[in-house]
Amino acid sequence: MPLIGTFETMPIPELLQWIGQGRKTGTLQVTTDKGLAVLAFEEGELIFSASSDQGQTLSKLLMEAGVLTDEVHQQARAVCRKTGIGLGKALTDLNVLRESELLALMRRKVENELLGLLQTEEGRFQFIDDDLPDLELLPMRVDVTKTLLRVTQRMDEGEGFDHTDPDA
Repeated sequence: MPLIGTFETMPIPELLQWIGQGRKTGTLQVTTDKGLAVLAFEEGELIFSASSDQGQTLSKLLMEAGVLTDEVHQQARAVCRKTGIGLGKALTDLNVLRESELLALMRRKVENELLGLLQTEEGRFQFIDDDLPDLELLPMRVDVTKTLLRVTQRMDEGEGFDHTDPDA
């Protein structure tokens, strides 16, 4: 049975701590005025994130970093559709990025998504136990409790993010 609520009944930081500390496995769907965010967790660690907010997509982040062109993006998307793998995995298979480089960028994406969720006052969520994306993914495992602490500290200090920390 899914856990369903609003930010009023359980704020995002509490929800993420519940998932991380409880070592939950499943998918968290969060709906806000900015769209839908989907976060998948395995034993409390974040393994996948996606957003309908076009400013938060992996593609957008890679294009802004100058790593991805429209042509390569379309090629990678075709591989995703054909094989059922995630975009990140397709990009490493196409030798666009090394896995370590891509994982660092994906951690940055996760921090940006968490920051956006923490700055949103109203929304709804649904956590579905044992429901994970049916995609072949890169081995991203983010300790959500540590990342949440890091994001909130940066917010409090008004500092930018240091996305080079491999243990983030």
